[in-house]
Amino acid sequence: MGYQIFFSCFLLVLLIAPLSYAEEEILIATEDWPPYSYVQNGEITGVSADIVKHILTMLNKSYEIFLFPSTRSTYTLNNRPHTMMFTLFRTPQRESQYKWIGPLSNGSIYLYKRKDTYEEIKSLDDIKEANLLICCRKEGLIHDLLTEKGFKNLDDTAALGPQIYKKLLAGRCDFAISETDLGVRYILKSFNLKVEDLLEKVPFPIFEAELYIVASRDIPDEEIQLWQSALESMKSTGVYEEIIQKYR
Repeated sequence: MGYQIFFSCFLLVLLIAPLSYAEEEILIATEDWPPYSYVQNGEITGVSADIVKHILTMLNKSYEIFLFPSTRSTYTLNNRPHTMMFTLFRTPQRESQYKWIGPLSNGSIYLYKRKDTYEEIKSLDDIKEANLLICCRKEGLIHDLLTEKGFKNLDDTAALGPQIYKKLLAGRCDFAISETDLGVRYILKSFNLKVEDLLEKVPFPIFEAELYIVASRDIPDEEIQLWQSALESMKSTGVYEEIIQKYR
């Protein structure tokens, strides 16, 4: 079984072209999104990647996994028949577009603060009224949601998650937000730090959703059910939890 990384436009054209030679072959796309999927030592790994690989082994499938840039993986999913993709937020807007396998993980996203500050945050309004500074990305889902919720005190100069949480740890902002809980743990672990030692989650989610494997709607329901049953078996036997703990 191969787990490959392709960025070539030429290869993309081949991948989304009609497959006259193998109509039933499923292509599995993913993106660089640690800790869910990323490349390490030339191999695609991560929480979701390891789950998908285990499902493929359980089902005795030899489908390829391809890691693309984010927009390209979504484009492939939306334009090539017989395509799966992981990992995607399940939202009402996307519900009818795909078939869903999961959940893989909780994908809710929260503000984090340093443990030694602002103990009395009782609502998101407390943050707005005190004009406390929030570090986030310049654009994207979370930036849009913060703006919609009336937050104007945004430091959106950092482009990457690690930069955002470094600012928080250095005291250059009061709150940070960009990742799921598992993503925050992964980032701090890369700094050789532990979330529970330094940071505290503000218990009011900015975004709530679960993370799934998605499939193009032409893939038969029988195939989807095989994947769902395999995932549920992983959860009941403890294999799923072993994978999750590996990345905590």
